[in-house]
Amino acid sequence: MKQFGKKSVAHNLKVLLDITWTGSWTLIVLFTLYSLVVIGIALFREGNMNFFFECFSYFSDVSKYGNYMILNFVKLFFFMVNLFLLRKLFKNLINEKIFDKLNANYIKDIAIIVFLSSFIGSGELAISLSTIFYSLIIYMLSEIFKIGAKLQNENDLTV
Repeated sequence: MKQFGKKSVAHNLKVLLDITWTGSWTLIVLFTLYSLVVIGIALFREGNMNFFFECFSYFSDVSKYGNYMILNFVKLFFFMVNLFLLRKLFKNLINEKIFDKLNANYIKDIAIIVFLSSFIGSGELAISLSTIFYSLIIYMLSEIFKIGAKLQNENDLTV
């Protein structure tokens, strides 16, 4: 099986990324709808608006749950952006645009997001040295792709 192009490893990975993308958005929408229904039922049972504000003050209480929810939202955001960038990268690989400046930029953006996510632990701000190391490796890969794109462009001009 070939690595790039139609019916390749890159194509199969792109299909998996598309399934993950669709499934993630489906779960996000379902969780949001579920949360709205639960809040609506709670409001209907209580019959007063004070309970509505108590629900939001409960979730936004920084000392208990606020930081945890915000950091998990940021992790989810980073995950979805990386998934989006990976899908674009693999789309280019399927179209056999391997050493393209866009691919180098996608990989660099992924490295930056992985680096930023290294400061987010489970519910608190923390530093993950292994994730910082991975982000540096990904960044070096983006520089390799940038040099490859430059060489590819020079080769295309000479032929």
